[in-house]
Amino acid sequence: MYSDADSAEPIRADYSDSYSLDVNSDAELRPGKLLESVFSDTPRWVNGLMKIRNALVAPFGLKTGESRVFRKAIVEESEREAVLSNDDKHLIFTVSLSVLPRPDGVRRISISTAVQYHNRLGRIYFALIRPFHRIIIRRMLRRIASSVG
Repeated sequence: MYSDADSAEPIRADYSDSYSLDVNSDAELRPGKLLESVFSDTPRWVNGLMKIRNALVAPFGLKTGESRVFRKAIVEESEREAVLSNDDKHLIFTVSLSVLPRPDGVRRISISTAVQYHNRLGRIYFALIRPFHRIIIRRMLRRIASSVG
């Protein structure tokens, strides 16, 4: 995850991952719109997990809310990439969605995540969330691909 700016530095991360898949579609693929759809059109089971998460983290003073919070968190957007970042007292959560053309005309859609812990609560929180994060991101990537392909 890099900015398009010439002087951009990579994001420092305590945890990072990236998942990709190729799509062969003539549909217009705008990273910002795709990223927004990832967080605004979530399956019911993800919404249920988020309700449980919000109930569990509220006593610790962590941000809770619906997916509309994420739509407001897009911090960078270009023709090929949109970057969303959400800073809370326990960690910074950054997601990049990129759409890159390949020479064969197929486009690669990638979702990359970087997490920077602020404190021990961030480490504990993400250790509990990580298994769900991996499942959710992979599923969201497949939903994008099926919606455009």
